[in-house]
This record gives sequence, structure tokens and C-alpha cells, in this order.
Amino acid sequence: MNFRPEMSADMHSVLINLPGRLRPLAEGEDDPLSIDSPHDADILPDSPVDASVLVPILHGENGLEVLFTKRTTRLKNHAGQVSFPGGRREPGDGDRLTTALRETHEEVGIVPANVTPLGCLNAVLTITGFGVIPFVATVDQRAPFLHDPVEVDQVFTVPLEYILERSNYAEQRVLFEGKRRQIHVLRYDGHAIWGATARMLMDLVERVESS
Repeated sequence: MNFRPEMSADMHSVLINLPGRLRPLAEGEDDPLSIDSPHDADILPDSPVDASVLVPILHGENGLEVLFTKRTTRLKNHAGQVSFPGGRREPGDGDRLTTALRETHEEVGIVPANVTPLGCLNAVLTITGFGVIPFVATVDQRAPFLHDPVEVDQVFTVPLEYILERSNYAEQRVLFEGKRRQIHVLRYDGHAIWGATARMLMDLVERVESS
């Protein structure tokens, strides 16, 4: 991917080293239950639905940025929440990366040929029954991104540098099914990123910090 020369030296270094900090793409085909240890095993499903998302890194107005979607309120699962583009694996998908690329194209119009996968983050088990593999990738495509109005209410980006700053994350306790749960929340430009998406971001933060 050809990023602009004004990219900060720090972020350029992060991007160069990132593939070595991620899990190899082939490991995204493993059973999600063997990858991630859920914090609340008693409220998670025994047999999660296979799903995957794309964590798209692109060059925008603020240098390197990560693209997110805000889901419409009419959806059954995670309505109105901020997420990465992606979804459940369909029978015709060759593998989970194919699922992430197909769903991303359907939801926000990013062409698979413009995507360069770098590797995987740990799988995340959601309380709604999905075992999600996050694929980190660079995207060589400019805005505007056309979104599917049925599934996506809004598409927006957050600077990668902001995402990688641990102090931008707040810890918050929420009540779910009678249990208090500790979650991370990242707030940016009126958006609150939490739940499974925030857990993926924290995984990314920790991998970059360990490099």
C-alpha cells in the first residue's frame, strides 16, 4: 500500500512492524474457543456462530486511520453499536478471511482487491453467540465509502495514533443479566466504542506496546 510521505515516523514504524505482532492469517481458521479465554464463561454460548470482521487501516485526512461502522437500530444483534465491518460466515465462503472481505464489500463498498491482510487478532466470543476472528488489513481505497442502509447507519474513522494511546480508554462497570462486568470504552468525536470491538482494540494496543 502506498501511504503518503507525511505519515508520522511513529505510525510508519507501527505499520511496518505490525504484521510481526499479529497472529498469522492461517490461524484465523482455528476454533475460536481454543484462542480466546472469555471473561464471563457462564454467560457465553457453548457453540458460537462462526464470524469474522475486518479491521481496516487506511490513509485519511488525519494520517493513518481505522474505519468503523455504526450499526442501524433495526438489526437484531448489537443494534446501534459501533463495530468493524463483517458478519457471520456463509456456506459459500471459502474461509473466514473471505467472510470478512465479502461482508466489508457489502457493508461499506471496500473492494477486496484493495485490501492487504496483515494478520489476525485473538478471536472474541460475544454474548450474542458469535465467535469472531478479527483480520487486520491495510486498505488502498479513498473515501467516500458507500454503506448498506439496512445494516450500517454511519461509517467513520478514528486516527490510529489515538486508538493506540492506552490513556484514551476508560474502564467502566456495567450490569448484564444480573452480573457486573468490567469493560473498556473508547470515546471519539461523539462515538462510544465498547464491547467486543473495544476488546479487539485493546488486543491491538497490547500487541503494539509489546513490540
